[in-house]
Amino acid sequence: PPHYQEIFKAACHEVYMDTLAEYEHKNSQALKELQMPNNGVELVKFSNDILEAAQKATEDLLKFHADQETNFKEVYDEWRNFKEQIRSWSKLNHID
Repeated sequence: PPHYQEIFKAACHEVYMDTLAEYEHKNSQALKELQMPNNGVELVKFSNDILEAAQKATEDLLKFHADQETNFKEVYDEWRNFKEQIRSWSKLNHID
C-alpha cells in the first residue's frame, strides 16, 4: 500500500542521513589522528594519474555489472544521473 511505501522511503532517507553523518564524522576523526605530530605517518595525496586510473577502473567495473544485471543497471543509471546533476551544482559552488 502507498502509505507503507512512504514509511519505507522515510526510513531509507533517515538511514542514509545517519550513514552519511557517521561517514563524515569518522573520516574526519581518523584524519585528525593521522595528522597528529610524532605518529610517523606522512599523508600524501594520490597523483591525478592514479586517481584517474582508479576512476576508470571503477567505471568499467560498474558498467560490466550493469551490462550483466538489469536490477543493477536500473540503480546504476539512476545513480549516474544523480551524480551528473550534483556535479553540475558542485562546480558552481566549489572554491578552487
